[in-house]
Amino acid sequence: MKALSLRLSIGVLLALIGLFLGLFATARPLNDPTMRRFNDATDRQDAPFPMIQIQPVASGFASPVTVANAGDGSGRLFIVEQFGRIRIFVNSTVLPTPFLDIHELVTCCSEQGLLGLAFHPDYANNGFFYVYYTDLAGSITLARYTVSAGDPNVADPDSHYPILSQLHQPYTNHNGGQIVFGPDGYLYAGLGDGGAGGDPQENAQNLQIWLGKILRVDINGDDFPGDPARNYAVPPDNPFHWQP
Repeated sequence: MKALSLRLSIGVLLALIGLFLGLFATARPLNDPTMRRFNDATDRQDAPFPMIQIQPVASGFASPVTVANAGDGSGRLFIVEQFGRIRIFVNSTVLPTPFLDIHELVTCCSEQGLLGLAFHPDYANNGFFYVYYTDLAGSITLARYTVSAGDPNVADPDSHYPILSQLHQPYTNHNGGQIVFGPDGYLYAGLGDGGAGGDPQENAQNLQIWLGKILRVDINGDDFPGDPARNYAVPPDNPFHWQP
């Protein structure tokens, strides 16, 4: 009898809990944030996935790593090939002559090579663009080139102008490579942590070196007029101002 009484008591308790939860749930308005989040999640789960179609537009590239637009209204796309060449895609055609070929300056491949490309915000007027690559010594190099005077689809290979270099790369991998101009007009460059696995030297935690950091530089100025290898200025509002 005691066991039966205990089972009945538990059953009544569970029924009361269920009734309470039911009243609580039905009492919550549909526009309650908690219910709205639940309904949104349910709708997303039940909704069909959108159809995505991938269509090739160009082929024949050798290890393409990034693509950029000059922002000059020409509609051209500039495709960077890792071993040191930039190709142009325009009017559904890949031009046979490279825009720039600096493979003789570049160490490739694995995670090394020509890794980044960015066009000056005023490229339409000054013809400046910037490349990021590992040089023959394996060092990170950020340099400026200029489009040729006679052909907008060919850069001047002799216009190489160094901006900065990260000379001490402890390993060959983790070289970074993304460069982009921000809305502030400064050039941002993402450097890798120096390589190996898991950043064993903790370079990214060391504020006295560039490795594992995003550099923000003013390429329209020069804070190092006596150093031909450094041609940039440090924005005054950069949070860290240490220079190697």
